[in-house]
Amino acid sequence: MAESIAIDIHRGVLPSAKTYSVSPICSLIRELADKERRVLPQYAEFLEAKFNHPFRQSYHIKEFMDDKYFELRCLLDTRLDGDWGKNGFQLFVSSHNTERNVYVVPRTDVMQIKKLSHPAEAIDSYAAHLLSGKEGEFDFLQYAEDF
Repeated sequence: MAESIAIDIHRGVLPSAKTYSVSPICSLIRELADKERRVLPQYAEFLEAKFNHPFRQSYHIKEFMDDKYFELRCLLDTRLDGDWGKNGFQLFVSSHNTERNVYVVPRTDVMQIKKLSHPAEAIDSYAAHLLSGKEGEFDFLQYAEDF
C-alpha cells in the first residue's frame, strides 16, 4: 500500500502547455499596459534605459511592428494558471538578446528586473525544489544580479 504524501502544489509550477506560451511581458503583467494595450510610458522608458534599446510598446500600433524594437517574452511564470496576483517570479528572454540572457521579475515588479547569472542552474534548482517537495517558494533572486 502506497504511503500518502501531501505536497503543496500551489507554491510553483513547471512549464506546461498552459504555463509556457512565450507570451509578451505586457500580457503577463497587466498593470504594464493601458486599456488600449500600450505599455505605459514609465515602464517603456525604464525598459529602454535598462536594455539600451527601443522597446515594443504595442502589438496593435503599426509604428511598433518594426524589428528595431525589442520585446520581452516569458520563459517561465511560477504563478498558477489564472493567477494574476503580484506574486511568484516571471522569467523572460529578450528578442534582441544575442547573449541568451534570462531575466527575472520578482512578484510582477518590472522595476526590479534582474539578470540570472546562471540561468540553467537556477532553472534546474527550481525544478529540483518543486519535485523534491521542499517547503516554501523558490527564490530566483539568489541567482540574480543587477545589469
